[in-house]
Amino acid sequence: GSVTVWVGEIEKMFHTKGMAGFTVYPDKAYLEIKGQGGTDFRPAFLYVQQLLAEKQFHHLKGLLYFTDGYGTYPVKMPPYDVAFVFLEKDYQDVDVPDWAMKLILTEDEIQYEH
Repeated sequence: GSVTVWVGEIEKMFHTKGMAGFTVYPDKAYLEIKGQGGTDFRPAFLYVQQLLAEKQFHHLKGLLYFTDGYGTYPVKMPPYDVAFVFLEKDYQDVDVPDWAMKLILTEDEIQYEH
């Protein structure tokens, strides 16, 4: 049968905690990833802001954030477009800020076949 491995992490720069489950299936050629919810999205935006200040990015147009949507969002709109990307099967109408886009994908839209 399938096997799931749960991995926890404390990110060193912003001290955020994360947990993800990786499931492999013997009859499938892909990996399924699940989160635990409750993500603090703000450190990623702070990090991008730091990279912008250091001129590591030039003409940044936007950021895609793949998520289940459960977490703490930045209050202020960054100086680039942001889309939070959800899987349709897991999507619930969460509190995405008005300044951000919501992109809801079906499994068919993200499947890759050789």
